[in-house]
Amino acid sequence: MRLNFTVRRPLILGTLAVAFFATGCTDTPDEADGRGTIRGLHALPELSAATFLIEETRTQDPINYLSATATAEFDALTYDFNFDYTSGQTRETTRLASTEVAIAVNTSYTFVLHGTAAAPQITVLDAPIRVFDAADTVLELWFANFSTQAGAIDIYLGEEGFDPAASTPLATNVAPTTSTSVIEIEGQLSEFVVTPAGDPTTILMRSEATTLAAQDTLLVTLLDSANEVNGDYVLSVSGESIGGGVFVVDDRALPTVQFSNASPASGAIDIYRTSDLTTPLVADLAVGAITPPIEIPEGDDLGTLELTFTPAGNVGVVLEQEEYSFLNGRNALGLFVGRQSEDNTAFVQFQIGRRPFFDATQFGLYNAILDTARVDFYLIEEDETLETDNPRAGNLPGLTPVDPVTLPPETLDVVVTDSSTDVVLAGPLELTLLPAEIIRVVLIDTANPAQAEIVVLRPLSP
Repeated sequence: MRLNFTVRRPLILGTLAVAFFATGCTDTPDEADGRGTIRGLHALPELSAATFLIEETRTQDPINYLSATATAEFDALTYDFNFDYTSGQTRETTRLASTEVAIAVNTSYTFVLHGTAAAPQITVLDAPIRVFDAADTVLELWFANFSTQAGAIDIYLGEEGFDPAASTPLATNVAPTTSTSVIEIEGQLSEFVVTPAGDPTTILMRSEATTLAAQDTLLVTLLDSANEVNGDYVLSVSGESIGGGVFVVDDRALPTVQFSNASPASGAIDIYRTSDLTTPLVADLAVGAITPPIEIPEGDDLGTLELTFTPAGNVGVVLEQEEYSFLNGRNALGLFVGRQSEDNTAFVQFQIGRRPFFDATQFGLYNAILDTARVDFYLIEEDETLETDNPRAGNLPGLTPVDPVTLPPETLDVVVTDSSTDVVLAGPLELTLLPAEIIRVVLIDTANPAQAEIVVLRPLSP
């Protein structure tokens, strides 16, 4: 689970329900004296997703980089714990790493997958499970460092905008792949600041304002952002009551947007911040073109920003003008779509990751047409024929994305049909997928409402 927030909006931790699973160990007849809890944390940036297993049973669906599984409760026995990876290229599942651990009663274990794709490792972190009283106003924190680039770190907690050089760190000299002991603090609204060990004047990361709720034990782990979000680092926060955990971005990192022009009838466009119609954010953006990531200036009201779209070189004609919200530290893809001739345009914003998968293509589909008809997308392998009962994505209304998937490198044909009649609206368009590439395939309007056009946006910059 992943929660992301705009500038100055506090992040509330400790309010989500825990998902519990129960199982026995099939390899040992011993009777357990009690129970402990486990979760897996994916901290290996080369891999898009990994599966955490107890013995050969998955605890849940694969988890993405930066994310943790929900907390699961198990008998206090000895188990094998495993991480698997399913290749986006071959679709074969590989056992990445394994470790045998005897679960102790009333102890919480976090199994961290880290290292490299060539040499994956599991490090096991554990802490006692505290049973809080109903009247407790405190919580527990412990810290871990699985960044590959930060070195040893100090971690501070303070009021918004505080100076770490004038403060005492909560944790000092936390070396890579290690964790601290548990400390107790009062529940509070605070910012985390991470610095190199012994150097409070160099800030590696300053978190969003974060509400630390009482009566929980939270593991706060420093990870590399690996282009998943902006900034160099993120904090992954997991605990007994927050399921798969959340991650907290560097509050200093501005959001970025890659703009694309998907409106053939409008021709090339300029994009301005409405308060500055003299210097465009994007100039002369051609139809089907895509920009590199562009930092969006911080808005005046919780991250909102008003944008104005005009024909290239003609600021006197406004095609579109609206306020948009950009999540702090996050990446977005913005599509200008529609038909200018019918005064029917829109700017559609989708959140995206910019981290390529080393052995596969990160592939997304968008239906960016403004017509109300629903469509089906097909990806057809070489020498195959169109079978309309098996779309890759079906019955999609206009301005609707499909969550990205990983696909093996291969050559495919893209075909789009009307869902109700199976009439081909666009394609076939031959598309070659490459490893470590991020692309989006977009269906856009044409002058003829009965026809559409397929636009391939590549590359989406990592």
